[in-house]
Amino acid sequence: MTKYELIKTVSINTKVDEETASKIIEETFQTIANVLEKGDQIKIPFFGTFYTKVRNGRTTKLNGKIVKIPSKRVVFFQPSKALKQKVETNIV
Repeated sequence: MTKYELIKTVSINTKVDEETASKIIEETFQTIANVLEKGDQIKIPFFGTFYTKVRNGRTTKLNGKIVKIPSKRVVFFQPSKALKQKVETNIV
């Protein structure tokens, strides 16, 4: 599903115009990004949890040279039990 298809589906299901649905979806994604940027987590019941972890820096060899890879924050998603069950039971 593409972003446009998501907007169209939300528009139809909620009976709002596509422009309004697009603004709602954009704001939702932006809010999730802002929460993760702060290092917080966001829990959505029956869907899952978005959170970040810090991946430690390390050194490695690349073409015979030692290269230092810096630490960075990485985004993770942990699906809820309900979402896992829904996906597992709907095998085509």
